[in-house]
Amino acid sequence: MNTPLTDRDFWRRFWREKSIGWCSASDGFVPEWHGMVSQRLAPLRGTNCIEIGCFPGRYMHYFARTYGMTVSGVDFVESDEAFPFEVHNVDFLDFDTSKRYGLVCSFGFVEHFDDIAMVVSKHLELLDDNGVVLITVPNMVDGWRYAWRRAFDREMFRTHNRHAMTREHIADALSGLGCAEVAISEVKFSDRGFGNRSLSERLILGWAGRLLKWAPRVDAGLASELLIFVRR
Repeated sequence: MNTPLTDRDFWRRFWREKSIGWCSASDGFVPEWHGMVSQRLAPLRGTNCIEIGCFPGRYMHYFARTYGMTVSGVDFVESDEAFPFEVHNVDFLDFDTSKRYGLVCSFGFVEHFDDIAMVVSKHLELLDDNGVVLITVPNMVDGWRYAWRRAFDREMFRTHNRHAMTREHIADALSGLGCAEVAISEVKFSDRGFGNRSLSERLILGWAGRLLKWAPRVDAGLASELLIFVRR
């Protein structure tokens, strides 16, 4: 049995403490890995997309706006706020539908379970014949990020599967699923969101990224996410 490391009460408290509600279309959010996925996602333009763990909805707006996808989501969080997309308020492990999707995605979700292969397998079950799974997990276990969390955020060790945030564990866990492709990439600090920044910010961060290449362990710690594509 797959044991989640969080529950509905945890996520209600988490978002309530941040005072965050559903995002609006005017937010204009673009993920840091936009340039890394555009070529892969272009053939999926106009297909159905479902995001697992979708609150507060900024990725849903992004996929609808950028790729013209018909978007829906699954999440624990209930809200009376108006939101333009269909959201299933159910535990993902209990979610059941006959609908199939061109893109099944989750961001910072699978590492909250002790068995990520089982959770990714459930993502795969929702795909149509040509669909792909897109997943990101945060880097909280490498370089300075690990030291910071260990010193100041002990709850992270309770609510996250640390192994699920490493390339080696993910590759090993998914190797038994018989997938046609599992591609894992790092979203580096020096690659993050330059297209949405001012010229001065791009120059400063560009030089910072170059300097960090001289400090491999620090640079590894600044890999903010792992980006994972899976095809059946």
